[in-house]
Amino acid sequence: MTQGLTENLQSQRIYRQLRHAIMTCELQPEARLRVIEIAGREAVSPGAVREALSALTADHLVVPLPQRGFRVAPMFRDDMFDLFTTRAELESRLAAQSTAVGRAEWRASLAQAWQAMVAHGERPTIDEGVAAGHEAFHRALIADCGSVWSLRLFDTLYAASERYRHFAYRFLTGGRDPHREHAELLEAAVAGDDGLVRDLCRAHILRTRDLLDGALRVIEGQACEV
Repeated sequence: MTQGLTENLQSQRIYRQLRHAIMTCELQPEARLRVIEIAGREAVSPGAVREALSALTADHLVVPLPQRGFRVAPMFRDDMFDLFTTRAELESRLAAQSTAVGRAEWRASLAQAWQAMVAHGERPTIDEGVAAGHEAFHRALIADCGSVWSLRLFDTLYAASERYRHFAYRFLTGGRDPHREHAELLEAAVAGDDGLVRDLCRAHILRTRDLLDGALRVIEGQACEV
């Protein structure tokens, strides 16, 4: 019993460490992940590492290699475009549904999340505080949608989209005002205008998609020059 509990705690710790390294691109796309190597470095059992890697596979952040372990999931511009387009359609619908419900508690929670996000800053960065504040605002925006499965799908899409954002953030240049975009979303949500919230949320995410598309083209061009 104690051994099983210990291995479970080890697995959770390795999962968090690897997930953070993948999300921030400390572990680059397609990097090999060797179970024995990770277990030795972190002083945990190989079983705990395999369990963590299996969970990351379910998150679509790791890809199993038959008879050869695991690797970090690759990243492609076409995949990014599809991902952000899908997220825009889902999240804008959920945000509109939450707005239509319009509970006072939800509006207060959203305003609180916005204040916390503004306190950290809203510019593209890999700073953990900024990323956490941004995620909390987007989660608060859809929290009252009423669909558990939609929220689970959002979790998957958001995690994958943040990985692309971290990967290309240095190449994200001007052309937008994220503070204004978030403030407009908050204002429309508090006013109960679900149609406007849907349009603003969709445009906000697609704007990020288009900026990332340009950034990834730059990265691909640099890779070809090497």
